Amino acid sequence: MGEAESVLLLKELSGDAFLTDDMEARRVAESMQIPCFGTLALLLKAKSAGLIPGIKPLLDELLVHRRFYSKDLIQLVLKRAGE
Repeated sequence: MGEAESVLLLKELSGDAFLTDDMEARRVAESMQIPCFGTLALLLKAKSAGLIPGIKPLLDELLVHRRFYSKDLIQLVLKRAGE
């Protein structure tokens, strides 16, 4: 429900993109031509912009707090980050 409200609010406020890791919310937003990205993409953008020194410590913290990402996805993100 929260993600659906977020998508509607984004449209109402003419936002640029929707940050979500929820696949159903992403599907709905993309069907409304709203660009989407997830937490890991946000971390990659932050590192490339020099806003954070590395992704691994933040990713480890996300995993401690019960976020789930496949091992393959984690390795891909760390590779893209040069870590």
